[in-house]
Amino acid sequence: MVTSPQLKIQWTTNLATQPLAPPLLDLDRNVYLCTQAEIISLDKNGKSRWTYSFLPSSPSACSMALSAEGQLDVITNTRVFRFNK
Repeated sequence: MVTSPQLKIQWTTNLATQPLAPPLLDLDRNVYLCTQAEIISLDKNGKSRWTYSFLPSSPSACSMALSAEGQLDVITNTRVFRFNK
């Protein structure tokens, strides 16, 4: 394990279910997470901005991208979503 005195954890968050894709960051440093249960948006301080629940049917795969207009596109194995930032 490598440690560094300059490395400091800014925040952490607990996820209720397994992530299905790497986190996505926008230019405002907001974080988007896609899990088996929901899509989560966190601000740069780790505070929840919004969530979208997949329940009662959970996807088995997810990918995310930001459009040129700044909208969040989420593709699962069964649905496609577009969210306004």
